[in-house]
Amino acid sequence: MPENKIKDAIHSGFTQLNINHSFSEKQRVFIGRLESYAVKNNITQDIINSAFANVPAFHAHYGKREYVSRNLFARRLGGLERELEANIAEHLTATPELKVGDVYKFSSPDESAPFEKLLYEVTDINEYTNSAEFKIYTGILTINKPDSCPH
Repeated sequence: MPENKIKDAIHSGFTQLNINHSFSEKQRVFIGRLESYAVKNNITQDIINSAFANVPAFHAHYGKREYVSRNLFARRLGGLERELEANIAEHLTATPELKVGDVYKFSSPDESAPFEKLLYEVTDINEYTNSAEFKIYTGILTINKPDSCPH
């Protein structure tokens, strides 16, 4: 997997975490340091334990993970880490970037599927929710030749 995609997924995972929660200034500083560490080292799982084990400044400034969880995050650190890792994993497995105006054909593994002839046009993209809106086109366009056309 390209290194830039991993870094983008890590940034997106942290951005989503910050959107979903209201953090205090001390919490934001901790999360910012954690994000910098994760991006610099391409860490996508077990980020907090890895930071405490590999960066002396984490241990020197915060002590132990348990202290941070109890005193800085009211025992919510484990849940926040699971949410963060899920966010990152979601961004790592996301489909290629869509652009407004792109048209995609729905491919059905079963040719008898009723929606095998659908076309989707991207009409709007919301980067904050990682979602897109589509216009759906159905059916087949048939153009009849006028009677005067040579065969």
